[in-house]
Order: sequence, then C-alpha cells, then structure tokens
Amino acid sequence: MFQIEYSSAALRNLKHIQKEDSVRIISALEELAGEPDPIRHVKKLRGLPFYSLRIGNYRAVLAFRRGVLVIFVIDIDRRNTVYRRLK
Repeated sequence: MFQIEYSSAALRNLKHIQKEDSVRIISALEELAGEPDPIRHVKKLRGLPFYSLRIGNYRAVLAFRRGVLVIFVIDIDRRNTVYRRLK
C-alpha cells in the first residue's frame, strides 16, 4: 500500500471544492493508494514527470516515489485549469 502526501496547493484547492466532490476525490486517491501497481490506473503527462488521475470533472496531478512507496499529490482542480499551472 502506498502512502499519500498532499502539496499545500492541492490541500488549498481541495478546501475550495464542494464537500461531496472533495470526499469523492479523497476516496479515489485512497483507492489508488491501495492498488499494488497504481501507475497502471493513471495517465502519464507528456513532457512532464507527472501523472493524472481522472475523477469526474476533476484531475489530480500526481508524482510517484517508488523507493518509499509514496503518491505525492501536486495539484487538484477542474480539468480545464489544472494543466495550465504545470507549465
């Protein structure tokens, strides 16, 4: 099982999302952390060392640290804005 760490930006954005959506996002991330190979369930972002997890209209941008089994959540936001901040 992987451990989940959230960046300050991800936590800030999670607080501004409606409660039912934030609960669904956290649940999806916890489910991903329980997978034996979570990279199979996410999309690699082209040209960046990050991955994207689709949760309805939201995307969680992730980085994996294999040595210590950590999923690091970089950002969470609507799909039309989350990728703009990565560049």
